[in-house]
Amino acid sequence: MLHGGQDTWKAFLRRIQDGSKLDELRGCAIGADEFGQLLDNLQRRDGTLRINGADFTDSTFVSDVCFKGVTFGGETSFAGTTFEGSLRFEKVTLADVSFGGAHARGSVTFDDVEVTGDLRSDSEMRIGAMHANTLHCRNVSTFASIGSVGDVEIYDSTFDARFIAKIDSPNVKFANSRFDTGLTLTLTAGALILDHASFGEPSVITGFTNDSPAGIVSLTDVDVSKLTLRNVDLSRCHFGSAYGVDELIMDNVRWGHPRHWWQSDRAVLAEEKTTDVDPASVARIYRGLRKAVETSKDDAGAADFYYGEMLMRRRRRLRDIGKGNAASRLAALVDYTLLSVYWAISGFGLRVGRSLAAFAVLVGACTILLAAAGYPVAEPTFVPVGVTSDGLLVYSPEVLPSNKFGDNLGRAFRLAAQSSVSLLQTPAQSLTPAGDWIVLVLRFTGPIVLGLAILAVRNKLRR
Repeated sequence: MLHGGQDTWKAFLRRIQDGSKLDELRGCAIGADEFGQLLDNLQRRDGTLRINGADFTDSTFVSDVCFKGVTFGGETSFAGTTFEGSLRFEKVTLADVSFGGAHARGSVTFDDVEVTGDLRSDSEMRIGAMHANTLHCRNVSTFASIGSVGDVEIYDSTFDARFIAKIDSPNVKFANSRFDTGLTLTLTAGALILDHASFGEPSVITGFTNDSPAGIVSLTDVDVSKLTLRNVDLSRCHFGSAYGVDELIMDNVRWGHPRHWWQSDRAVLAEEKTTDVDPASVARIYRGLRKAVETSKDDAGAADFYYGEMLMRRRRRLRDIGKGNAASRLAALVDYTLLSVYWAISGFGLRVGRSLAAFAVLVGACTILLAAAGYPVAEPTFVPVGVTSDGLLVYSPEVLPSNKFGDNLGRAFRLAAQSSVSLLQTPAQSLTPAGDWIVLVLRFTGPIVLGLAILAVRNKLRR
């Protein structure tokens, strides 16, 4: 109530019937009855409500407040205002309005609201929650800080000028909203959903700290080509049908990790861990992210996304084996086999240890096979060793090399090592037909596996 008691309050109500500015409520406590009387006295004969400016600075509303069908002209200030309940604007038009330092124990709701001037909060605004549906802001919207115990949700809203805000909330949702001149958003915690949002100009989303960054959990059907993400957690982010991913700018973002401990550590999309997602869609996202980080010269990140892209291509071809006609199933089987071999031998040309291990296993296996079945059993032969007094030649059995497995290992290893790095050279020793085939296979596969190992080393050094 106004300072001065009931008489002062009644005199004030009589004065505002002519549409005067509400400039005498600063620092007042306004109850439910007073608020109802205030709106009744402001109502015109045609049923409309118009407030030609209002100053509620440092006032206290002791119950829920709902401005419905009100047109605010001039500047309206809720700076430092305390709302013991909730605050709701429904079918309201606002000019310039400020909420700096306001405190609402309940939720703040904007339902079918148009703001023709500036919407701003120059200092921290503490609220229980915020819900905006069909909010249209024509000028700049600036919130120095919004601290919310509950969710901050903005749906089906349009911001003609830039939206600038710092928000501390468990969940922030900007769904189906349009930011024609961009968005500058700082998140101190919580999770952000941007489904079906659009950005007319470059926009920046920043996590406030590096230790525990806020996370983006959904970018479904969003053109992210004008987005810059800094210090945010993308480990739970579902890109869905997001597009323009190859132009996304990322700085110090966090990604997920492989599901199993034995898998190589790399950046993993949340969709990869989902069994019901289309692998082709995930491969498209990985491909776009790879191109995006290649632009920023991040070779390590590009390698991780390339690995994920190839893994999703392999998974997609596995699914295709059971689809289509015989020709398409055969093509899918061939592709899946080649991709599986490429993955197993070298991790798509990115895993040095796997490539070197594959080369060592190949040489070792061929060494064992050559020692066991690669060398023929020599037939006994006799060589002349002298002449008798009668002029006859004296023959003696030739000492033959041992053909036991253990005795063959040394020369088998030398032959396997030589053949694994030589595509055309022929062996200088006789072999069994099985040995010839073993050497032939080794000459074909050895240089390929060794080449993949060299490629993996090169990629490792580049990262």
